[in-house]
Amino acid sequence: MEREILVSADALETRVALLEAGTVVEVALERRSDRSRVGNIYKSRVNRVLPGMQSAFVDIGLERDAFLHVTDFLFTGEAESRAVARIEDLVQEGDTLLVQVVKEAIAGKGARVTRGLSLPGRYLVMVPLSSHVGISRKVVEAEERDRLREIVLGLRRREEGYIVRTAALAQEPEALAEDMTYLADLWTEIGERAGKATAPALLHQDLDRPLQMIRDLFDGSVIRVLVEGREVHERILDFVAAFAPRSTDKVQRYSDPLPLFETRGVRREIDKALRNKVWLRSGGSIVINQTEALVAVDVNTGKYTGRHDLEETILKINMEAVQEILRQLRLRDLGGIIVIDFIDMETESSRQALYQSLKDELRRDRARTHLHELSDFGLIQITRRRARRSLERTLCRPCPSCHGSGRLRSVATVAGDILMELRRQLADCLLPALRVRAHPRVVAHIEGESDAFMSSLGAAADFHLELDTDDQLSLETFVVEAV
Repeated sequence: MEREILVSADALETRVALLEAGTVVEVALERRSDRSRVGNIYKSRVNRVLPGMQSAFVDIGLERDAFLHVTDFLFTGEAESRAVARIEDLVQEGDTLLVQVVKEAIAGKGARVTRGLSLPGRYLVMVPLSSHVGISRKVVEAEERDRLREIVLGLRRREEGYIVRTAALAQEPEALAEDMTYLADLWTEIGERAGKATAPALLHQDLDRPLQMIRDLFDGSVIRVLVEGREVHERILDFVAAFAPRSTDKVQRYSDPLPLFETRGVRREIDKALRNKVWLRSGGSIVINQTEALVAVDVNTGKYTGRHDLEETILKINMEAVQEILRQLRLRDLGGIIVIDFIDMETESSRQALYQSLKDELRRDRARTHLHELSDFGLIQITRRRARRSLERTLCRPCPSCHGSGRLRSVATVAGDILMELRRQLADCLLPALRVRAHPRVVAHIEGESDAFMSSLGAAADFHLELDTDDQLSLETFVVEAV
């Protein structure tokens, strides 16, 4: 499948999009004022050890301490061969540790870090504190996996670990050797900095998002890297020239006056990705709701009624939904537990066809995923690893009126709240008059129910109530004050 990478940069932020067969499947944004720390390596100081949580909080120089779980002391490939020790036996308060950020700080929590350091290159990922050699799961042919493993084992100078990336498929040993030398030199530099630095200190900063995506995605399937912005174009051109000098002609400068993301429809796709409902071509739809604990996806028939029989109609919508759901997971960068409620199907053959389609589509996802079996109720659970904030949480903030719930109290409910507050204040102290300031719609509702409202208030006959509209107040907010 032909792929294209679009990069657009200005003084405020850099935006990167991946297109497959002309369709937007991934979007990444990085603001100059809020650069991602995932991949950064720090010399940290242990501030607290919590045996009850089997974790530690370490200072890496940020506002909040980072979180280190006992399982993050295990290095790649050692999780099954080594018993998990207790956190209090591994680290003490005041110790210094080299750690790497694996998950951004989100929702009031500090970043998550690991002791299993990794340094990604073009074809290899170096795991310097491990001796394990692994091959990407997307390299499926046994003969090629064995070939790559033998090359790495023969090339490595010490017992450091490596993971062979999918991009190494069919590469010659010389290409892997160059990558290995670069990573070994980089690790030596980090070690020298660590010896001189006082914790907390940043020892290594990972590439910014444009260069990360070029490094991770640039292969034979990429037909073009189209770049808007002179400075970022030069940086990407130099970067590609360093590891793929024969492919620099694929890096092209975009100079049209209309913004690149507008021309190629990326902005439109981003706008759609911020909505809950996504329409399918058939007329069906999917509804995506992101919560703190999981992502729930519901598939609906919508406007599609089919042509022949119900089972065929449902299968068609479900199969179409599979492609769109998995595209949306990548586009929105949703992670954690994802529960999909497909439309119930009667036949086992239909369920198996759906499950196989999910497996096939998941192979295109760069994130680590695990697909669980289809339940009797038509539910599928997918776990997807994500290190950064989702697209929605990068671009949006909770509504100040509903505080992220997506719901506002009705006008009648707010009027009832005002009534109860008035009764409470009158019960505390007999006042001759009170003033209510509220949203115009709430005031209009109270005025329309004036007799019933005053009757329910039960105030003295000489009590006076003033109602003032205030356009600056939200629908749910009101002020009750003495006159």
